[in-house]
Amino acid sequence: MRIALIFLMVVHGLIHLMGFVKAFGFTEIRTLTEEISRPSGIAWLVCADLWLIFALSHVIRIPGAGYFGLMALLLSQALISLHWKDARFGTLANVVLLMPVLLSFGRARF
Repeated sequence: MRIALIFLMVVHGLIHLMGFVKAFGFTEIRTLTEEISRPSGIAWLVCADLWLIFALSHVIRIPGAGYFGLMALLLSQALISLHWKDARFGTLANVVLLMPVLLSFGRARF
C-alpha cells in the first residue's frame, strides 16, 4: 500500500507539470482547454516539485516530510479550484492522499 501511495504522489506531481508546460507553451496540451498564465504555471511547477519532494522524503523517511505534503496538498487543491474545468479530477487524488499527508504531518509535528 505504501508503494501505491508513493506512486500516486509521483504521478500526481508529474501531472501538475502539465500546467507549467501549458503556461509556457513548451508544447500544446489539448486536454487543457483553459488558458494558464505564466505566474500560475510557476505555481503548477512548484506544486509538482512539492509532490515529488514529499514522495522522496516519504521513501527515505525524513521526519519533516509532512510539511512538504501539506504544502503540496493545499497548493494542489487551490490550483485545481482555479482551473476546475480541466483539473477537477485531481481532487480525487488529493482526497486519497489527504490521510497519508495528515499522518506524515502529525508525525513531524508531534
